[in-house]
Amino acid sequence: MGKALWTLFLIVAPWLGTLVYLIARGRSMSERDRAEVQRNKRETGSYAREAAGPRSTADELAELADLRDQSAISDEEFRYAKAKVLDREPGSTPLGPVDDGAVPSPT
Repeated sequence: MGKALWTLFLIVAPWLGTLVYLIARGRSMSERDRAEVQRNKRETGSYAREAAGPRSTADELAELADLRDQSAISDEEFRYAKAKVLDREPGSTPLGPVDDGAVPSPT
């Protein structure tokens, strides 16, 4: 009878201990896991941006054009963002201010 109780204790005790641990610490485990996943995602994104190097002006303009074509941004937002990428004042070109629809005349 003693060996049977001892065997039962050796089998049940670890399961009981695990169950008590999961009940007591289960919520904090998922919070720690979530925080670790977010941290890893930030680090991976940061590494990918760093490894890819700086984005070219052409890449940024292509992305802006895609957003405009998908109607994610308006034409006005596109013009403003394009001017910002090109380091110009919105609404101006190297030839001077843009008159909507008019072709600038060379002077």
